[in-house]
Amino acid sequence: MTNTKPKLVKLKPKKAPLSDSGQIALVRDKLLDLSEELSERVTIPNMVQAIQLFNCQLAFDTAPSNACATNILLSCITSKLDAVTQKEFEEHGDA
Repeated sequence: MTNTKPKLVKLKPKKAPLSDSGQIALVRDKLLDLSEELSERVTIPNMVQAIQLFNCQLAFDTAPSNACATNILLSCITSKLDAVTQKEFEEHGDA
């Protein structure tokens, strides 16, 4: 039996977990990078369709139920529509 000392391993400091908004921003930034990288090979409509298909599949594959997946997807659409409606209201007032 040999007496060898174990190697010391320097541990990497743990990174603080990102907040929900931080995680969303990170994924959004990575998707923007990917879409820029593919922009010369993939048209915008095909990029949108591919991302929508991926998002839909991911939601239904990972949500606890189909109703939950549907809610997640529809809440994203609703949030966007609310923002657009609010902007239009601010620009045009009561008219």
